[in-house]
Amino acid sequence: MHRATRSIGSDATTGQATTTSNLLWTHQDATTDDPGSASCSGGAMGYSHRTVGEGYDATTSSGEFTANVMLEAIFGTSDTTVSGSISGFAGGAHVNPAWQVTLGSGNRTENAFSGTVTDGSAHGKQFATSGAWDAHGYGADGKDPSGFVGAFEAAFGTEGEASGVCRAD
Repeated sequence: MHRATRSIGSDATTGQATTTSNLLWTHQDATTDDPGSASCSGGAMGYSHRTVGEGYDATTSSGEFTANVMLEAIFGTSDTTVSGSISGFAGGAHVNPAWQVTLGSGNRTENAFSGTVTDGSAHGKQFATSGAWDAHGYGADGKDPSGFVGAFEAAFGTEGEASGVCRAD
């Protein structure tokens, strides 16, 4: 087994994504049946809008946000998949810090992955109820991707929506 670990991180004080990222890369020798996996983290940024309250008391705001991205890639000859989450939304009144986007398992077509946003539940989190995502792997030819760049859109019921781009490696 070949293993390399690089750990740079995110801002521990604010919890917001930084331009650096973490990579845990595992690649099995060709003599094993295990295709290998990678856990990647990085940042996301984009635009969101949020409505708080109802009727005449409702306030709507919009603007730019940042967030954290976690991806899990399972590498195989024909069944490579990527899934993950986006959390830690920050940016002001136009985001809810409790927002969480679950990136459902996406299958590979050439060097691209795409999937849907899946609903979830966890105490203190507000999960996106619908949406879509796509990502493209990058790295050396003939090797498993060393990272991913992509885009996503997510709706949080009637409270708001977010769409943006992300990178994890």
